[in-house]
Amino acid sequence: QLQEVALQVAKVYLLLDLARQQIQAALGEIAVPCLWFKGSVLAPAIYAHPALRPMGDLDFLVPYAQREEALAAVEALRYVRQPDDLFGDVRHHYHLVGGKAGLIHVELHYWLLGRDHSELLPEYQMRWFWSQTQEVEAAPGDTLLTFTPEAHLLYLCAHALLQHGEARMRLLHFLDLHYLVSRNALDWDLFVN
Repeated sequence: QLQEVALQVAKVYLLLDLARQQIQAALGEIAVPCLWFKGSVLAPAIYAHPALRPMGDLDFLVPYAQREEALAAVEALRYVRQPDDLFGDVRHHYHLVGGKAGLIHVELHYWLLGRDHSELLPEYQMRWFWSQTQEVEAAPGDTLLTFTPEAHLLYLCAHALLQHGEARMRLLHFLDLHYLVSRNALDWDLFVN
């Protein structure tokens, strides 16, 4: 049973990674910066093998001012906005489904936390997150823009508590945090600041 689950996770990872490459290329063609976070970049960056990190969707961030261009580019790849995404700007991302056999879920973020948390993440702090980036190699010749470990850790902590809540946190969330901390030399002064 464990082998079957591992094989299924590996298959999903390959589908999601192919979709990520296509989305990244489409956004690159229109010069929209694309920052990958959560599973799409944690899997290849901090796990022993990317297929060891189960994922349900792809999360990426684009600048707020270019969100509509990014949305049009992803829709041109035959992704469709979902009914739960009718409120658009009131939220912090667009939810789309498409890709191979219509199985790929994408969250195109233009803000990191929901607008109801705007007091926790005002615009100047969003600019700070955009300044805390680095490139990681997902595979030879395949480079992703992502957060620095400190910025990613801050985001993951906030996301886990604000989006999921303490009662709904999964072991996967804790494992992401553990690997992020234990496999990087973090600047703890920056993190605390």
